Amino acid sequence: MPLDRQAQEESSSGVAVWRVGRGRSPDPAAVLAHELQSDVAALSWRPVGGRDLAVGCGTGVALWRVPPDPGAGALAVEGPVLTWLAPAPALAGTGQVNMLTWHPEGHLLAGVCRGVAGIQVWDVATGRATPVRATSDPTTALAWSPCGAYLFQGHASGTLRLWETTAWTSQAWAYGGSHSVHSARAGPGPSLVVAAAWAPARLSAQGLVLVAHAEAPGSLTALHMTGASAPSLEAQPMPIADGKEEVTGMAWNPDGQRLAVSLAAAGRPATIVLYAICCDPLVTTRVVGEVPSETEDDATPTSVAFVGLKGSGPNHPLLAIARSSRIALIPLEYA
Repeated sequence: MPLDRQAQEESSSGVAVWRVGRGRSPDPAAVLAHELQSDVAALSWRPVGGRDLAVGCGTGVALWRVPPDPGAGALAVEGPVLTWLAPAPALAGTGQVNMLTWHPEGHLLAGVCRGVAGIQVWDVATGRATPVRATSDPTTALAWSPCGAYLFQGHASGTLRLWETTAWTSQAWAYGGSHSVHSARAGPGPSLVVAAAWAPARLSAQGLVLVAHAEAPGSLTALHMTGASAPSLEAQPMPIADGKEEVTGMAWNPDGQRLAVSLAAAGRPATIVLYAICCDPLVTTRVVGEVPSETEDDATPTSVAFVGLKGSGPNHPLLAIARSSRIALIPLEYA
């Protein structure tokens, strides 16, 4: 996410952008709107440059180039819109793109259309979409690795798939309960993949991805990549709650030292818990703080992300928590 910007769906067709800074209120929102941009379902900032925002919506992806200092009001189509990315017909489905993830170098964008099992991979320079599919199992999580060599795909059945992104070959594993993984040929797992997040490269040289499953409340599974040309996964259980709370989302701080996890339980407001993380080589966690809901009626967060401010250093980030109607920016201070 850009150092000083936040984006949120303003309506089903518009996206509001704020500039934020420590010690001052966010600037008035600029609204990104276009007649083709309807039923907005996903937002993702391009990792290179911090000015391009991909908006997944009902007919494809709108890729906006946001001016350095957006003013209040709707932005004109001329200039801010970089390009329009249409889904490949073979995997268009309903057309609504509801998941997006960028290659770390920013030249490729992967996404999923609602109700379709496969992945769209766009070359943003040409606008061309390439369909990638290995199964009819719907996709519930998608995340590009920090090195760019792998794309993680989680499925509704609990199956975990790792794509090698040069030849676009894949290997699949099934979640077997008790945080074990095995060859997907032995059968599907018991529950859908709720969320997945790669650890920053500085934390794990070979690759580490955290996965949350619907039928494993109160815990995450740390999947360690091992091997070279044909990587395998080793699973490590990570209890993080009392077993009654479900993980609904998570985000790493860019330096890999902190992890924010959104937890929800029936009859209780959602809570964001902040953990200190160490990987040597197993992952260990320690609770360092909690961000409770502001009211009992607070909706479960739709997304959680760390925001670094220019000049503030890695020990003074903001934690952004998006809910259905607002974004909360929580200043953090690390010792």
